[in-house]
Amino acid sequence: MKKTVALTHACIYLNTLYNGGIERVMLNLARTMTARGIEVDLVVNFVGYSPMWKEVPDSVRLVNLDAKGFTSRISKLVKYLKAESPQVILSATHISNEVAALAGFVSKTGVRVVVSEHTSLSTELNGLPATSKRRLGIPILGKIAYRFAHSVVGVSEGVRKDAEKLFSLPRGKSRTIYNPIEPERILAQAAEPLDHPWFQAGSKPVVLGIGRLEKQKDFFNLLEAFYQVRKKVDARLVILGEGSERQALEARIQKLELENDVWLAGFVANPFPYFKRASVFALSSAWEGLPTALIEALILGVPIVSTNCPSGPFEILEGGKYGTLVPVGDSHALARGIEEALSGHNPAIPKEAFLRYSVDAVLDQYLETMV
Repeated sequence: MKKTVALTHACIYLNTLYNGGIERVMLNLARTMTARGIEVDLVVNFVGYSPMWKEVPDSVRLVNLDAKGFTSRISKLVKYLKAESPQVILSATHISNEVAALAGFVSKTGVRVVVSEHTSLSTELNGLPATSKRRLGIPILGKIAYRFAHSVVGVSEGVRKDAEKLFSLPRGKSRTIYNPIEPERILAQAAEPLDHPWFQAGSKPVVLGIGRLEKQKDFFNLLEAFYQVRKKVDARLVILGEGSERQALEARIQKLELENDVWLAGFVANPFPYFKRASVFALSSAWEGLPTALIEALILGVPIVSTNCPSGPFEILEGGKYGTLVPVGDSHALARGIEEALSGHNPAIPKEAFLRYSVDAVLDQYLETMV
């Protein structure tokens, strides 16, 4: 029988704070752990610009390793582990997971290493050239590094099974733990005012997209779908998020002559007033892990249209019970789904649809894995 040890000191290890859902998940966990009396260190490789730094709770200690290369990250994390002696290190995103697992082993401190996978990595890698170093190297390095992790968490069943196969994980080493959500906090933040004219009473219906402007989110697919919707419905599209594809997306918007009806709003610290006032939430991703924005849309009662990408949307929407699922990359199907949602034919969303994501329930599962 496993001996239960009280957790008093935990480390959450990330590359840095980007403006994404994974970082929000880790901050939710950190906030809830400290509320339970657990000392939490947020350890990062570097501190770059991000509005999300403002969301780090005062109760969480920030540790900047100032580490750039892979080996530097391992050596500096080892130094931290020896000096501070946390009982557990919880990491997120793949390269950081490898660093955490290897540093935990090298440190000889007995720290328990829990790594979390947040995306369908096989889908991402299969989209790269066959000779890509990343495509060839990640499975090999992962198989080596994950030998030294005590547990591998997948944020959905699809992600867990993908990691289990990709890294040849032994039976019992992986488990599924959904991402945590704080419904009361989301509802409170959604009540904040939103002065933009597109979101006032009597305005045109708004289709909302949210996420980093990167290949994974496939906002080009959403633009093509909205272009088709716009031929039939006088609506607008707002995309919250920032990323490397902004200029290309702006060029596409101009080519489709949608400048007056599409707004790339950039990163927004509090997206929930936008959710609350949107007519439809559309997720156009090519791959995911467990897209938190879908759960947030459920909580706020926004009609949902989502690609049935690997992994997460099928599980969150229970096979289409709580929203419309369409094939990946199919702008025609996405457009039809948006049109149907705008017409008002949408399912009611009961509380049961999102209770399993409550932060306290999720943290209980993590604590089972951490000690």
